[in-house]
Amino acid sequence: MRKAARLFEIIQILKLAKAPVTGAQIAARLEVTLRSIYRDIAALQAMRVPIEGERGIGYILRPGFDLPPLMFTIEETEAVVLGMALIDRTADAALKQAAKTRARQNRRRRAAALARFARPAHAPRLGQRRP
Repeated sequence: MRKAARLFEIIQILKLAKAPVTGAQIAARLEVTLRSIYRDIAALQAMRVPIEGERGIGYILRPGFDLPPLMFTIEETEAVVLGMALIDRTADAALKQAAKTRARQNRRRRAAALARFARPAHAPRLGQRRP
C-alpha cells in the first residue's frame, strides 16, 4: 500500500471510530508495521490533521475534520454543472436556496482548506526574509 493511500485510510479509520483506536489496531487493519503507523500519524499531525492521542493509549480525530474531494473526473464535473443548472431552472424556491447555501459553504471550506495547507507554518511569506 502506498503511503498516500495509507494516510487517507488512517484518517478514515479514525473518523469512523467511536472510541480511541490504538496504533496496533490500525497496523493490523492496514497490514503494516506499528512503526509505520506511528510515523504516518506523526506526518498527519505535522500536516495539521487534528489527531490527538499517544502511543499505547490510542488516537482520535477531533470532530469537524473533513477532507475535500480530491478530484472530479470530466464526467463528474459535467454532471454537477448540469444538476445545478436543472435545479436553477426547474426546482422550487426552497431547493434553489438549499443549493445556493451549500455552494456558499463549499466555497468557504475550500478557502479555509487552501489557507491551512497552502503554506507550511515555517515558510516565510512572500517578500519576507528568513531570520
